[in-house]
Amino acid sequence: MSVKRRREKERNRERKRVREKKRKRKKREKGRGKGKGQKKRKKERVKGREKEKEKEGKSKRKRRGKWKEKEKEKHKFQTRFPTLACSNKLPF
Repeated sequence: MSVKRRREKERNRERKRVREKKRKRKKREKGRGKGKGQKKRKKERVKGREKEKEKEGKSKRKRRGKWKEKEKEKHKFQTRFPTLACSNKLPF
């Protein structure tokens, strides 16, 4: 067998091995009897966890989201009565 042919065969064997590994990994990831939806939901759960971790550094108020409403109220007041807002006589 020529050197060229031998190298080609080796390369093909390697490709086949890699392809097989990839296929097995996909199967393992998907799990037995789980549809695509199940896998998708798992990914979403992981994303949710990451978001929670992101929020961890913030204060309780910010985590709950109530501070946003408070900020909106402040902003409304400041735009309506700019002179009052400057004089630190805010009603909250």
